[in-house]
Formats: sequence, structure tokens, C-alpha cells
Amino acid sequence: MFGRKYSSRDQSLAGEPHLRDAAEARVDPSELKAARKIVGTEDDSFAEEAERSVHDEPAHTASPDQVVPENALTYARWFTRMREETGAVERLVLAFLIVLAAGPIAVLGTFMGSMYGPTIGYVSFIAIAVVGPTIEEVMKSALIGFAVEKKPFVLISRAHIVAMGALSGVAFAVIENVLYLKVYFPDPEPWLVAWRWTVCVALHAFCSALACYGLAKVWHDGVTKGKKPSLDRAYPYLVGAILIHGVYNGCVVLLEAVRLV
Repeated sequence: MFGRKYSSRDQSLAGEPHLRDAAEARVDPSELKAARKIVGTEDDSFAEEAERSVHDEPAHTASPDQVVPENALTYARWFTRMREETGAVERLVLAFLIVLAAGPIAVLGTFMGSMYGPTIGYVSFIAIAVVGPTIEEVMKSALIGFAVEKKPFVLISRAHIVAMGALSGVAFAVIENVLYLKVYFPDPEPWLVAWRWTVCVALHAFCSALACYGLAKVWHDGVTKGKKPSLDRAYPYLVGAILIHGVYNGCVVLLEAVRLV
């Protein structure tokens, strides 16, 4: 009546392994998959084991009666161990590489924000004042957000994270200015050159620093409270950076429309 190969879709009582002959009994593949996720495998990294720790679940951390075993793996113990295994020089090198890569990666936002024509239409205005700033600010802080969530032990302090954000903004602005002043406007007027190397650089640095200030708060809370960082708590600062950038871009577009710049 029932096939010899056990299927997880067989919900009848006769399909239970212990009710069939030993030769027919086979383990449900879905159960094997679940077991691997719960128990883990030898190939799992230390970080992956920490991600599965039940001792960091809200049900455990919210109750003062919960006792964490001495050998239990928690986020706080994982962070302490990784910080001890990562030297100061290595942390500085990794932080420098993150900053160095953040600017070029975010240049994609520059291309997407500068593909729009000079006409002042609703679509063009939304692209320049909303889409462009959103892409740029997200991408400028993306690598630093990854470090906060997955590699928090390479970060040194809140000021360090904010400084990384500001530097990534400067790196982005430098590349953007080279594109604008050498490619898009090969013969710019002196005032435009001065504007881009002062106001635009400051804008990018400030907005990136603001977005990373939220990441710094998330990182600090995770370190001091021994809890996994929750990046959604940094979103208000990212939104603030996007709004400031968007307002600036919108004002420039409107000034160009009335030929004031």
C-alpha cells in the first residue's frame, strides 16, 4: 500500500519508521536537514556556532533566573575570544581596507545618479534628489555595517567607526570629483572646482559619518551588553543622512532650473 521509499509527505500512521520493517525504515531527509541545523557539523565556524547560541535568545536574556553554563557559547564570549585572537595591527589593517574599499564600491551610486539628463522633469528630479542619495549613502556605509554585524572585533571604538564613515565619504567624494571635473565637465569654471572640493567633500563626509554614528551606537550596545548587534536600530541615522543629501541635491537642481548656478 505504501512505497518502499519513505517520503516526508506520507503523513499516515503506517508511514512511521518504527512501524515498518527494518529493511524499509529510512530516515526522513527533512529530519536529517533539521538535525544538521540544530547540532551543526564539523565544518561550521566558531562564528556560525555563536549565531546558533540559544543563550542569546530573548527568552533567555530577558529572564534574570536564566543561568548561562560556564562552557556555553554566547555572543559576548565569542567577541572576547575573537578580540583576543585579533591583534591591534591586524584590526587597523582591516579597518583601513574597509575604508579603502567603501569609496570605490559606492562609486556605483555615482554612475546611477549621474545617468540622468539635465532636463528638470519629475522623474529626473526624483532620481537625483531621492534615488541617487539613497544608493550612495547605503553603499558608503555598507561595508562598515557588515563589519559591525559580522566582524565587530576588528573595530576599536565608536569614534573609530564614525571616523571610518567620514573617511569613506571623503574617498567617495574624491572619486566623484575626478569623474565630474575630468569627464563630465572637462573644462570647469574655478568656482565649480572650489565648490566640489569643499562643500561636496564636506557633505559626503558628514552624511557618511552620520550614518555610521548609528552603526557605532549599535556596535557599542552589542559590546557593552554582550548582545548581537541589531542594525535596524541604526536606520534612523541612515535615513537622516539620506534626507540631508537629498535636500542638498534637490536644492541644486532647483537652483539650476532658475539658472542661479
